[in-house]
Amino acid sequence: MDKAEGAACCEWCGRGYERCAFNGHHQKYCREDSCVRERKRARQRPWYKNKYRSDPVFREAEQERCLKALQARRQEAPSNADPTEKSPSAQMLFFILTGLLAQLADSDDAGALAETSRALGRRGQHLAVPMYSSTLGTPKASVEEIFTPPLEADGSVPRQPL
Repeated sequence: MDKAEGAACCEWCGRGYERCAFNGHHQKYCREDSCVRERKRARQRPWYKNKYRSDPVFREAEQERCLKALQARRQEAPSNADPTEKSPSAQMLFFILTGLLAQLADSDDAGALAETSRALGRRGQHLAVPMYSSTLGTPKASVEEIFTPPLEADGSVPRQPL
């Protein structure tokens, strides 16, 4: 069997390929688009690097081109979109948490759920007090001080509806 005939293995990507009938005697690589693109990039990278370092006119033109492209990307960035618009994943998380809260509160009333979420938010703020000093690693307050709810003026514990 001639080297020009039959299947071969690409030296770049390792895939099998059928050799070209006309120049298969010296063919080392397949004709897959992705493989051709990668080989071309690998060939051009050293040339670009050398040209960028040695030619100041080329370097200046490339810096200008890259700066314009960066400015165009920043103008088209989604950060200029409506800030009140939520991403689909954030919206789904909101729906899941609202459904979970409705299940826990055993309520379908939107007003009651809003009040419950506010009460849980206040309770969460009490629990989120930093427990340790970041510099010394020593406790700022005891666990009882952190987890004890604030008292009313008459000394009673405030009732928080769920």
